[in-house]
Amino acid sequence: MLFILVLSVPFSLWHYKRVFWAVTGFTLGHSLSLALATFNLITVDSAVIEFLIPVTILISALFLAFKSQGKRLERFTAAQFVVVIFFGLIHGLGFSGYLRAMLVDDMSPFIPLLSFNLGVEAGQLIIVLIILLLNFLLEGIANIKKSYWALFCAGASTSLALKLIFENKIW
Repeated sequence: MLFILVLSVPFSLWHYKRVFWAVTGFTLGHSLSLALATFNLITVDSAVIEFLIPVTILISALFLAFKSQGKRLERFTAAQFVVVIFFGLIHGLGFSGYLRAMLVDDMSPFIPLLSFNLGVEAGQLIIVLIILLLNFLLEGIANIKKSYWALFCAGASTSLALKLIFENKIW
């Protein structure tokens, strides 16, 4: 959820196409790696993934903090899209353990994989909608500059990501 927050907070309701592409890139990445891991085509040590997930959040939060100082906070480039897909790959590997634990030995993974992906996507869309509505309320009604709100979210996400990194079993 922190990654979705950092990814979505720069956008307003009027930039729904940009936030759509940002979240879609993340979904493409995590859906691909989740499928590959579910079918045992790739395996990665879960401790490494549990370490890398907060690293992706940290990198994204620091980028948001840097970006919040500029005038084009809502800008979303092709390079950012590629990075979001890559980070989605990492996050999808984190989900794979949960999905595999739900599968019964003789069960086909197709329906559970599709259901799991649709559930994750629906959850992400709800979170994005809440963030966009909150952005609207803060900027449009409370008259708080989006750059201040984005910087606050970046700082909070950075501190939480650092906590997760330092508490990780990899150390």
